Amino acid sequence: MLEAIRGWLQDWSDACEYANECMPDFSFIDAFHPNKWLQIIAVLAFIILAVNEWRIKHAQHERTHNLNKPGHNFTFKTILSGSILGDLATTAYIAIICILAQISDFRLLLFPELGALSNEILRKPKGAWANAPIMLMITPFFTGLIGSLITHHLPYGMPSILLSVFAGIIIIRLLGSPIAPAISAGLLPVTLGETSWWYPCSLLVGTGLLASLSVFQRRLTLSRPHQAPSDIKLLHHSDTAHSGISWILFFVFFLLTAAYFATQTQIRFLLFPPLIVIAYEMFAHASLCPWAKYPWILPLACSLTACAGVTIVGWLGAGPLAAALAVFYSTVVLRGLDIHIPPVIAVSLLPFVIPHPDYHYVVAVTLGTLLLTIIYSFWRFLALSPNKYA
Repeated sequence: MLEAIRGWLQDWSDACEYANECMPDFSFIDAFHPNKWLQIIAVLAFIILAVNEWRIKHAQHERTHNLNKPGHNFTFKTILSGSILGDLATTAYIAIICILAQISDFRLLLFPELGALSNEILRKPKGAWANAPIMLMITPFFTGLIGSLITHHLPYGMPSILLSVFAGIIIIRLLGSPIAPAISAGLLPVTLGETSWWYPCSLLVGTGLLASLSVFQRRLTLSRPHQAPSDIKLLHHSDTAHSGISWILFFVFFLLTAAYFATQTQIRFLLFPPLIVIAYEMFAHASLCPWAKYPWILPLACSLTACAGVTIVGWLGAGPLAAALAVFYSTVVLRGLDIHIPPVIAVSLLPFVIPHPDYHYVVAVTLGTLLLTIIYSFWRFLALSPNKYA
């Protein structure tokens, strides 16, 4: 598309010069590779989100100042709130994992869903994921092992995709595990064609370290007051599914549609692994999933973080500083949009494990999330609003 626009503008410039008309020279566009446009978009998005974040904080400051407390006390508490510290801790944790990945020379040690898992656990030490450290370790290991087996015996296609996803869901159900991102661990080797048996073992490194951090953090919070009601409401949202069965039909329909287009077009990341986690949580826990109420934000959030991941890898390579920046940018995006979607962080980390990521990844992520949003919105219209199909 950019090539067509550039060619049209250049032809226009040539025609105007031929007619001796005064026309700007568009030849400078030749210097802008699509990656350059991605970088410009990422910088602009960061500026917009930073301004929006400042506006939100300023409005909160004014409200608090007008009520009863000095504004500077509120600002201080906001800056040092658990969610902010959790985001910073997530950034540091991912940087450490990336260092270990470089030392081991095995890029998949940086399992992208570790970004989602660590952000949720470090922000909510009393949440469902943080309260299941054993499941945190064994669930991704088993699903990753199944994914590796499938990759060894089947080529990339509809059968391998469906087997890996359904096997992951079955494992989660059988174990009674709340770790939904484990589904992504099974699909990732299928999508990347990763056949190394080190992959499922490498998952234990990241999840083991995170489980240790969650246990340590939970012990530190034992003496703190009870949880706020807002946290308790979402404490076990992964354990309670929507009562009807229509979500299963529509989830399978989305999976089949996305898998079909991904295999037919050979654009594998139309069904990028975190998208399955996002979809499963939306369909299975529609009334409790934080982002299920705002499905149309998904394409924007995922596109911005995918763009950031590709751009940062293009600028700095796949090192720890780049990974930390990708996580930081993702948290800025989520705060700017005022929504909590942990798998979105994994979207920004996927370019770190993709060989030679480029703007095609951003396009695939955008199309995949749009497909999910359309199908989910249609199901929500049928099943939740009338409340007679579910």
